[in-house]
Amino acid sequence: MPPPPHGSRPTPAGTGRHRRPQPPSRPILLAVLAVLALLLGSGTAISLTAGEPAPETGPEVAALGAAPATGTPTSPAPTPSPSPSPEPEPEPEPAPEPEPVDEITALEDEVTRLTNRERIAAECGELRTDERLRTAARAHSQDMAANDYFDHDGQDGRSPFDRMRDAGHPAPTGENIAYGYPTPAAVMAGWMGSDGHRENLLTCAHQTIGVGLAYGPDGRAYWTQDFGQ
Repeated sequence: MPPPPHGSRPTPAGTGRHRRPQPPSRPILLAVLAVLALLLGSGTAISLTAGEPAPETGPEVAALGAAPATGTPTSPAPTPSPSPSPEPEPEPEPAPEPEPVDEITALEDEVTRLTNRERIAAECGELRTDERLRTAARAHSQDMAANDYFDHDGQDGRSPFDRMRDAGHPAPTGENIAYGYPTPAAVMAGWMGSDGHRENLLTCAHQTIGVGLAYGPDGRAYWTQDFGQ
């Protein structure tokens, strides 16, 4: 028998020659790859076909925030710019206060008011105050009070009609006078209680009136009531 080749060991008796290991068969390789795919899977589906390279996975799509709204987008409503504050309206000027009425004038006007009340009851028209007649009536009352007399004619000889015309009234129509009555109501009661004075006071032809009052040194009142058209 020739010597064995260098570097080799003799085959043990009874065992025969060893065979070179063979690579695993293709079905076994596929089974092993399938097991590895199951063990290494991370939730991303991988399709692996034997004999083909594994496909690369693309980037995952992630939603951040709310889902996009459907429909036509609306632009935000514009914010109105602040309007300038309106300037305060000027306060209206207070109405001028009426001129204070002195006590004499107030008493004269009260006689006129009571006269008109009687005329309305008698179905005559109301009289309006004429300041020219008031001037004439007051001047005659003052003259009687200062000179201690009681008469229609003045000490200067003028009649009631003369005095009223001299005061500027163009159409005098009558006169009443009284002495010693302290109030408008009292003097009106005296005139209404006298037939001649009442008739004069209720003459419907009269349209204007002027009443004059003055006090004598003893405090007694002198009244004059002048009428005109």
